[in-house]
Amino acid sequence: MVVDEAEQVPPEKVLVPVPGLRVLEPWTVGRVTFYPGADAAELIDGRPPVGPPEGFAAKRIQATIDLARTNSIATGDGSRGFDAAFEDLRSSLDVLLLFQQATTGMATTAFGLPGDHIASTIEYIATWPGGQAADQRWQDQSAPGIRRLGPPMGWTFSDESRAEWEASEPYQFLSRALAADEPSEGERRARVGAELIARAVREHRPDLKMIGIAAATEALLLRREQGSQTYRLARYGAWFGCGLRHDDLCGRDRPICPYLHLVPGDPRLKKLRTLGNTYVGWRCSKWHRVVDWYAARSNAAHGDPSSVDSKEAERAEYWVIHDLLDPVLLWLRDHPDDPVGDLEAEINAVQDPDGWVDMLAALDSPTPPPQAPPAN
Repeated sequence: MVVDEAEQVPPEKVLVPVPGLRVLEPWTVGRVTFYPGADAAELIDGRPPVGPPEGFAAKRIQATIDLARTNSIATGDGSRGFDAAFEDLRSSLDVLLLFQQATTGMATTAFGLPGDHIASTIEYIATWPGGQAADQRWQDQSAPGIRRLGPPMGWTFSDESRAEWEASEPYQFLSRALAADEPSEGERRARVGAELIARAVREHRPDLKMIGIAAATEALLLRREQGSQTYRLARYGAWFGCGLRHDDLCGRDRPICPYLHLVPGDPRLKKLRTLGNTYVGWRCSKWHRVVDWYAARSNAAHGDPSSVDSKEAERAEYWVIHDLLDPVLLWLRDHPDDPVGDLEAEINAVQDPDGWVDMLAALDSPTPPPQAPPAN
């Protein structure tokens, strides 16, 4: 006898082994708690299997306990139904995946439910021709080969990882957002953005990875509106990321640059784009990268998958997880009702820098100088 999800009354909780994931103590993310796999039997203690002691249900439960033993086991609220319980579990695993990626160099092993990560092996045969032009080592021969897709399974969150998790304000907010019954707009954007970034992380095809990264940043930072979405996204991304690693944020710790000060519909931005691609003295690397990545995403989405190479997609992924996500999550936490409107208002409220008149004159000139005028 097995559970018929269509007929059963919703359970109190659902327990699911998570292959590849190991935690050293109970770890709650959103509505889900992950336990060491060795705790599986204890978690169902006092709830004997339906049917005879040696029946089918008892054997399947024991097999599930055995599967969890060297991994972890997740417990989720089953009162809202099985679909909701598995949705909660996947959302919590998404957040754990992002935390893992953010606290490592991203060349990591994987964990997750079956089917969430690609893990496969392609076996092939290669043949070489004969003749004088052929490499003598392989002439008129064949050889087998193997190409592996996807990372190997297996990741342990250490005590140090747990302490870092507890101290992380962005990820604590994200965990609370997953558990919110009526999420604010900021919490909703955080949940959707995290889900889309995690999907992009698991994607091995560069064009689909780039499309996923772009969709995630849109979910975090854009409203649905007409015109200049590329420049809006570049503006917001550069606002959070330009100067972040050196505590020298544009428009706050130093005068605002024209890329951020001009509103997205200003035609001068197209000229800035050309100048930045031509002269280093005009270039804002963060702004240009976002525009480049968004252009690659558009090309891939409209019929040119080859427009994105794997290294460029991985760079975009790294930037979003390591530079953009933390400050954006904190912004969404602190501006729960209208985070995008508040962001736009804050950037627009920055005063003109001292050299703004000279900057506009240079931009409006038919022959702009190769170096941007100083901002102050």
